Amino acid sequence: MIYFTRELPGLSEDLSEHGFQVYEALAVSEVLYLSQQNPTLVVVIDHTVEPDAANEVAGRRITLRLKKKATVRDVIWELSALLPHAVVQ
Repeated sequence: MIYFTRELPGLSEDLSEHGFQVYEALAVSEVLYLSQQNPTLVVVIDHTVEPDAANEVAGRRITLRLKKKATVRDVIWELSALLPHAVVQ
């Protein structure tokens, strides 16, 4: 997954500990570059990302937008619903 945030580490370290390969991005250009290199990855958008930037990415990629108090458990649950055939721990 690509974890798009304005503040690191956010949930990226915890997601990595749960077995996810996480690429961190702080700007739309980084998200787009990583998406080109890894076209099957879902973009997880942290609540710290400005709405305009989030919308720009959401218009091009499959995304999951996090609310302020989202937890790793919430992300895993949402990913299992979004990608039912993937192995989600």
